Amino acid sequence: MRKNKMMRLASALLVAVLLTTCAISGTFAKYVTSASGDDTARVAKWGVTITPNGTLFEKEYGKNDNTYTLGDNTVASNDTWKVVAPGTTDSLTEVAITGTPEVATRVTYVATVNLDGWVLTDGTTEYCPVYFTIEGKTYGIDADCGQSCDVKATSVSDLEAKVKEAIEACKKDYAPNTDLSTVNADYPSVTWNWTYYIDEAHDVKDTDLGNKAATGNYAVIQIIIATTVTQID
Repeated sequence: MRKNKMMRLASALLVAVLLTTCAISGTFAKYVTSASGDDTARVAKWGVTITPNGTLFEKEYGKNDNTYTLGDNTVASNDTWKVVAPGTTDSLTEVAITGTPEVATRVTYVATVNLDGWVLTDGTTEYCPVYFTIEGKTYGIDADCGQSCDVKATSVSDLEAKVKEAIEACKKDYAPNTDLSTVNADYPSVTWNWTYYIDEAHDVKDTDLGNKAATGNYAVIQIIIATTVTQID
């Protein structure tokens, strides 16, 4: 009897061991697939600099009359002001932009254009004989500057607005990795001109502006161009 009990106990233990072995085998015997991704990035390069070096007006202007022998200039300011006068002209020197950014960029311009005091001594008659050439097109008041301009202004304030709009329209986009130092020629081309002689009626008005300036009542041209380089999203 005791032997039968022992046999039954041994059989029970054997079954328990077999069940445990099956359970463990079921736990570890399975399909497993795994993978890991790896990538690294750095910040894209920018490195853009803008160096403003533009001048549009001068204190002195060289002679055009070869018979003038008293010096190299026929117009010269006697104070700290730069000046304009009949027969003078100048062009805006481009800014220097450098850098090769790894992003697309947009170069934009914000222009401030002020034409102050271009009124004759009668206090009411506007007269602005200066005309501007921007990207090959002329802007001016035809009756004042003595020529037919491509873009005709009807007043001094209208001329201000048209010159401002033309300069700001020169914005341009560039692809990533463009060496911006190679595209400085895209900077707005701005030239102004005051014709030396048109007719006697214009001479009278030119002289009127000069006499006003002699009393400290100046007609003034101010042009400021702010250049910005921005990443394109």
